[in-house]
Amino acid sequence: MDFRATELVPYILFAFLTCNNFAIADEVPRINTYSENNTCRIKINDDLVDSYKCEFYRAPSVLSLSYLYEARKQIIVFIDSPLGNACDGGPLHVFSKTEDEKYKHLKTIDFCGGHYPSITSGPETFRINIPSISVDGTDKKIPAETWELKNDELVKR
Repeated sequence: MDFRATELVPYILFAFLTCNNFAIADEVPRINTYSENNTCRIKINDDLVDSYKCEFYRAPSVLSLSYLYEARKQIIVFIDSPLGNACDGGPLHVFSKTEDEKYKHLKTIDFCGGHYPSITSGPETFRINIPSISVDGTDKKIPAETWELKNDELVKR
C-alpha cells in the first residue's frame, strides 16, 4: 500500500478542528442535586451553593440554564420536586455566575402549582413569569408574578 504523509493533512485538520470545538463544553457547569435526610443540596462545579430543609422532596431539577451574552451572565434556575399532589412543582432557586467563576444565590421564589413558570432571556435580559392560577372550589385566583434581573438582583415587577 503506497502511503504519503500529505494525505494525512485533511484528517489531522479535521481532528484538530473537531476537538477544538469541544472546548465550548467547559462553559457548561457540572450540576449535582441531592435530597437526603430531609435536606436538599445543590452543587455547581463541585461547590455547595445551597443547602436547605426539604421534607418529602425529590432532588431539585434544573428548570433553565441561560446565558446573557451581552451582559456576560450565566443564570441557572432550579425547581424543587415535592412528593404528593399538593404542589405541581416547588420553590424556584435562582443562581448567577460571578466574575470569580463561582455561583451566588440570587433568590428563592415561592411556587406551588399551576402551569410551570416561563423563563425568557435575551442578550441582556432575564425574566421569570409565573402564571396566575385559580383556587379550586372558589372564584379566587392567585395573581401572576414577574421577576426580572436588575443590577445583579432578581426583583419582582
